[in-house]
Formats: sequence, C-alpha cells, structure tokens
Amino acid sequence: MKDLLKMDLQMFAEPDGQEGDSKEPVDTPEDEPTVKVAEMKRRLEKEQEKFKEQLAAEQAKREADIAKAREEAIAEAKMSADELQEYKKKEAERKYQEEKAQYEAQIAELMKEKKMREIRDESINKLNELNLSVSDESLSLVSADSLDAMSEKAEKLAQLINKEKNKLATSGAPTISGGGSGNSNASSEDPFKKAKITGF
Repeated sequence: MKDLLKMDLQMFAEPDGQEGDSKEPVDTPEDEPTVKVAEMKRRLEKEQEKFKEQLAAEQAKREADIAKAREEAIAEAKMSADELQEYKKKEAERKYQEEKAQYEAQIAELMKEKKMREIRDESINKLNELNLSVSDESLSLVSADSLDAMSEKAEKLAQLINKEKNKLATSGAPTISGGGSGNSNASSEDPFKKAKITGF
C-alpha cells in the first residue's frame, strides 16, 4: 500500500510532459533579427562619435581658457600695484559691457517675437473683419513688419478677391456638360425630343 501511494505521489510530482505541459516558448537572443542588432550598433557608434566631438570641443575650450588665464596672470605679475588696479578695472568694465550687450540682444529678440505675435493676432482680426478665411496661407500673404503694412496688404488682398468675385459673377453662366451651343432656345426645348430612342 505504501509503495502504491509513493508511486501515485511520484506520478503527480513528476509530470511526464504529455499532460498539462503548458510551457510557452521563451524568446532567445538568437530569435531577434540581425537587422535590429546592426541598427543598434550603428546608433551606439553615432552617439559615441557625438560624445567624442563634444568632449574634444569642451577640452579645447578649457585649454583656451587656461592659456588665457595664464597670460593674464603673467601680465598681472609684471604690473605695478597701480597698473594692476587699472587693468582689473578695465577688465571689469569690459565684462560688464559684454554681459550688457548679451542682455540687450536677448531683450531685442524677445521684443521682436512679441511684436510678430501681436502683428499675427491683428492679422487674424483684420482677415476676419474683411470676411476673408484665416489660414497659414492667407496669413503669409498679409504678413509684414508693422501693423500698418499688414493692414494695407490685407485690404489689397480683399480688394483683389472681391474684384475676381465680381468678374466671375458678371461672366456668362458656364455650359453644362453635354450642353448645346449656348442659345436660350436650345435650353427651353425638351431634351427627350432630341433623343432618338426607337423601338417602343
């Protein structure tokens, strides 16, 4: 009896692989296409090259800064106390002027962007006022450096469009496909009379 229980337990503990075998196939690295690996290598090499270039640029900048600081230190060492004070004063003024110029350039750029946004907003309002459709294309046609120039362009565009609309409105009606010579009598005639349908 003990042997029978042992055998039954063993049978449940060690499946023979035929019943209840629900193992899913495991992806191995060999299953991946070689194209992906090659692409990853290429991207990695590209990033490494980019990093090397940035590192070389940083190193060159650092070396230039060190050389400049060395030259300044040597020049300062040769100066007297009064000359050194005058030199430091001039350097401080030069740095101040450089920073000031940078800030002024940034402010000018921001002011220019703000002005262009205002002109774009006014362009949209002007196009709506003139009953013209607002799109990137129509905005590009009326874009200008000032509000007056933009307004003038928008009005000229509206005049041109209205002129073209008037031309189309006053021109004759287009002939319908399969239409005749265009005289009014032909349009009043019954089209079935012209059709030659026989056999009925």
